[in-house]
Amino acid sequence: MRCATVMHRFTSALVAALLVALVVPVAPASGAELPTDYTQQKLTAPDMAKFARLGAAVAVWGDTAVVGAPDDDELGVEAGSAYVYVRRGGAWAFVQKLTAASGAAYNHFGRSVAIHADTIVVGASGYKDSAGAAHVFTRDAAGVWGERERIRAGTLGIDDRFGYSVAVDGGTILVGAVGDDELADSAGAVYVFTGGGDTWTEGPKLMADDAVASAIFGSSVALDGGTALIAAEEDDVARGAVYVFTGSGSTWSQRAKLTPDDTSSFDYFGSSVALDRGTALVGARNDDTARGAAYVFTGSGASWTQRKKLVASDRMVMAYFGRSVALSGGAALVGAYGYDTNTGRAYVFTGNGGTWTERTWLAASDAATNDQFGRAVALSGGNGVIGAPQDTTGEFTIAGSAYFHAFSTQFTPGTTRIAGSN
Repeated sequence: MRCATVMHRFTSALVAALLVALVVPVAPASGAELPTDYTQQKLTAPDMAKFARLGAAVAVWGDTAVVGAPDDDELGVEAGSAYVYVRRGGAWAFVQKLTAASGAAYNHFGRSVAIHADTIVVGASGYKDSAGAAHVFTRDAAGVWGERERIRAGTLGIDDRFGYSVAVDGGTILVGAVGDDELADSAGAVYVFTGGGDTWTEGPKLMADDAVASAIFGSSVALDGGTALIAAEEDDVARGAVYVFTGSGSTWSQRAKLTPDDTSSFDYFGSSVALDRGTALVGARNDDTARGAAYVFTGSGASWTQRKKLVASDRMVMAYFGRSVALSGGAALVGAYGYDTNTGRAYVFTGNGGTWTERTWLAASDAATNDQFGRAVALSGGNGVIGAPQDTTGEFTIAGSAYFHAFSTQFTPGTTRIAGSN
């Protein structure tokens, strides 16, 4: 198997010169129920480019984060890239740029990203006429990430958009293909791959038992051990649904279908999903005139119960609260990228079961209209990452950025497996 790595490595001096980094103690938000202590650091790409949309997808595991820039043009128009950042000595710094060995125009590499320990998966849903691909990178002993394999399903067709969503946990990878039409036009599918390093084997193809056209099953995925959440956000006139599958290796089965108790057409329940040790968080970005909501479910196997509907304390029409969600330990992070004419916010909740409390909201230290802060969020222990893919820095229009938050006292890191959502 051909192993290839396409990357940029920079000396620490060059990184220091090019990195945009703001470490800012931020006061608790007005109206927050409880104070939250955190710092915010903004990072942009060291080779910043117009229209790259850095921050369109984010994931974090411990002190390592990966941020997608799906419209980066280095290898061709909108070929895409992803950037790896590491937290050292209390501050985050860029360490490596990832691109696909097979990178080409309109691949949109970085449309989705996931990380678990020393494995990164990057979706490229535009590869080969939007049939799609996903790329697996691993970290060696020296801390360098190398591309190990480009994974693709054997039955892909044009516009399947394999790589639209990705998740990884240990030796299992999930890849969403929202355009798959085996059961109906754009009904969608999710493929399971198992293995490690540079050897990954295609496993079962997961599809909804009640698949319908245009449901786009696989629009968002989350994985925690032997449990997977798979969203179909346009199911049933875009009311949306989330399916629970359990299994391992080549054996997976559908166990439950989650829908909220106040479902309405065009809510897009399943806009985002996160999963952590028996707790599921599902975004519905269009709920209540696009004010948005996120729903907490708890359970296992075939038994899941809706426990809480989360909404922002300062709800605003077209805020799209729930477009992105993340869970870690007893904390939830919910993005609302449309808040205040797409300036964006993200909200921190803590709790368990049916008891969740909004602790504060977060905004960019240099907030501006149309930044879309909160379009993507990720959380691992006390480390939060929030993407702002429309952010413009100087002459670099829509270059995008990522904001890193360190929470000092509010929740316990735990041993979370899922880092965020796509």
